[in-house]
Amino acid sequence: MKIKLGWCGLFILCVLASAFRSALAEWVRCEVDGQFSVQLPVAATEMDMLQVFASQGVTPSPEQAQVLKSMKVFTATDGAANYMVTRMATGLAASLEEPGNRTRFYDGAVNGVLLKEHGTLLQRAAFTVNGTEGVEVRYRGVHKGTGKKVIKYNRWLAVGPVVYMLAVYPVDRNDSTGVGLQEPRTKFFNSMAYRPSPAPSK
Repeated sequence: MKIKLGWCGLFILCVLASAFRSALAEWVRCEVDGQFSVQLPVAATEMDMLQVFASQGVTPSPEQAQVLKSMKVFTATDGAANYMVTRMATGLAASLEEPGNRTRFYDGAVNGVLLKEHGTLLQRAAFTVNGTEGVEVRYRGVHKGTGKKVIKYNRWLAVGPVVYMLAVYPVDRNDSTGVGLQEPRTKFFNSMAYRPSPAPSK
């Protein structure tokens, strides 16, 4: 009888564990705009970049204020990672389609992040979403909370006049390898969905 109860208890635990994993697997889709969305483990919080600057005592110029108003920044965090999704206007819709310009644009974006974070590039690779090529990087950068170097990942996708950037880095401030990011980062990046806005009717 004890053996039967033991197996019954084990079965219940397995069912509960499976249900818990299923609940964890149900991420929330974040609609960034009418043509781009991505999934996050929890509902995202949208940041007001003008308020962020104001809270730091920085007064942007009129030109900077216009850029900040056009930006959309969403953040989320769970037990494994911190996630950020940024949408920003580039004004380069036509020139990005010229040979070599998209690569040069991504070069500038990658180098800018590495310079800002005193980072070291570890890997760079191209990816494609709905026919549009983006770039993904893995690099060692500074953790804002500790100043220690941790593994971070970024993805950029430039489409028309805007660029979308996804960033993910570990919650664990002592994770210098990024091993804990593998599963959530893969799910986060692979959930990118881009559907071109319909052309205006003539």
